[in-house]
Amino acid sequence: MKAFLGAAALAVLCVSPVVPASAQEMPTAERNDLNWYSIHFIKFKPGMRARAHEIIDDYYIPADKAAGTGAGVIDLHLNTGEWDGVVAFPMAGGPADMTWDTSPNDVKWMAAMSEIAGGDDKAMAILKEWDALVDREEIHIGHIDKD
Repeated sequence: MKAFLGAAALAVLCVSPVVPASAQEMPTAERNDLNWYSIHFIKFKPGMRARAHEIIDDYYIPADKAAGTGAGVIDLHLNTGEWDGVVAFPMAGGPADMTWDTSPNDVKWMAAMSEIAGGDDKAMAILKEWDALVDREEIHIGHIDKD
């Protein structure tokens, strides 16, 4: 019986929370200081890479600038590996950005895109063409420590 009580007491000690010695040691809520990104790995269909970059240069980058939403975008053209490019889009709201069906920045960007393309129908046609150029895309979420 003593062995059982000793084992029970040891188990309670092992699973009980540690109580700090003073209020100065009490934990406080802290948020990590991180820059979050939506990272898109893109593989274009054969022979479509040049047209994709024309769309980026002629429409997407100007729409980013006009809408004020493209600051901090990282666009890498890959020379090796299975992917043709990687684009990292900043997530100003962090992971909470993933809760939007259509974010306010998406609305601003699409309005700028429509203006540049010459109307909503033309902008949608360019987006549809882009989709036809992409063979596959893989999206990941990641971060960079600010400090």
